[in-house]
Amino acid sequence: MRPGLLLCKIYMTYFELVKQAAITLKNAGVPDPDVDAKELLYHAFSFTKKDYLMVMRDEADDKKKKIFMDLVALRCSRMPLQYIIGECGFMGMMFYVDESVLCPRQDTELLVEECAKLMNPQMSVLDVCTGSGCILISLMRLCKDISGFGIDISEDAISIAKKNSKRHFVHPVFFCGDLFDALPLGFSPVDIIVSNPPYIPSHIISDLEP
Repeated sequence: MRPGLLLCKIYMTYFELVKQAAITLKNAGVPDPDVDAKELLYHAFSFTKKDYLMVMRDEADDKKKKIFMDLVALRCSRMPLQYIIGECGFMGMMFYVDESVLCPRQDTELLVEECAKLMNPQMSVLDVCTGSGCILISLMRLCKDISGFGIDISEDAISIAKKNSKRHFVHPVFFCGDLFDALPLGFSPVDIIVSNPPYIPSHIISDLEP
């Protein structure tokens, strides 16, 4: 079977569908194929884990089977799972993501945790290269009564960050522009500057995971 091609027989249970998808993902070299197959199924069929356990032996819905197969094909092309399902977990919260921002990584949670130790009420924090806003928003959820500001050169990223701010009920101020040039004249000094910018040298990109 060619990577990215998921063939389904006419009658197939949800369990069989997940199993076949996992094989397809594994053949394409995708890490954690079993986990990804289930996550894609939950997304395609609007299932929770509990829903799946209740219907896993039932015949899969034909109308949504094609949607699921298309998602599996995208994952086989090595599009990140988070981009396909449209969100990513970080600091115990879910953040909207798409290809205009980088997916938050768990090791960045350490940055948030260490920064939170330095924050007190009424302090302010500036997140440079904010992307999805996950660092800034997480800090504003962890540390009460602080002011938050975010900078990104991408208008699309700022749009995602604003969407995530609304999702998590915080109200930072975002500026679009190149690093500190984005800040308006008269911008007041902040107590803490935090950043986790894209840092991979161009010459090693070809050696990274697909």
